[in-house]
Amino acid sequence: MDLTKPLTREEYERVTGLTPAPPVISPTNTCGKCGGQMEEGFIPDRSYSSTDIGAWYAGKPQFGIMGSVKTAASWPHKIRTYACLQCGFLESYIDRPTPAA
Repeated sequence: MDLTKPLTREEYERVTGLTPAPPVISPTNTCGKCGGQMEEGFIPDRSYSSTDIGAWYAGKPQFGIMGSVKTAASWPHKIRTYACLQCGFLESYIDRPTPAA
């Protein structure tokens, strides 16, 4: 396995014994801070030529020689974010991994 390249989904599942699954936490439509209405949205992750949905990686960030963040040893989990329309509080969730069958 070449650890200088990102792991494929199959390699990640074999190495960690985990597989991405639907979220376990089901957010409510009510803000936990003020009781206002929550609205689903996302925080964009922009590069030079594209825009994607932000992702979460397990572990502390490791940086390459040029200062970019290495992500080879972790599987990305898309982030779902909810914002309170009254107070502006943000609440984010990821798809939680579960043990592979």
